[in-house]
Amino acid sequence: MPHPQDLSNASNFGPLASPGVDAPPIQPNTPIRNRDGDVVSVVVTLQDLEPLEELERLRAEFLGMVSHELRVPLTSIKGSTAAVLGAAPALPRAEMLQFFRIVDAQADHMQRLVGDLLDAGRIE
Repeated sequence: MPHPQDLSNASNFGPLASPGVDAPPIQPNTPIRNRDGDVVSVVVTLQDLEPLEELERLRAEFLGMVSHELRVPLTSIKGSTAAVLGAAPALPRAEMLQFFRIVDAQADHMQRLVGDLLDAGRIE
């Protein structure tokens, strides 16, 4: 730490950190001045960003999981509708009903997933 006489212009000092501390300051420094206006010390505020980094990792993991869970039923729905709409000649009624059952079941699955997401949002 610089000697107080070296702090006459504390704004010249960049962000300060203690050895071994990997945390950038929120506010680089705040000079403490005596009655003559000389800087006698500096207050530095640090914040540990590790909890925020963990939260970001969890958020990214959650979004990846949710997008996967929603893509699976969408793929089944898209495949079933493409099979029915693209069939030439038209599919037999029994086969079309089977594709519609798949679409119905997957739409129900998506509805449950969205409901679970909304419920989880209300819990927090």
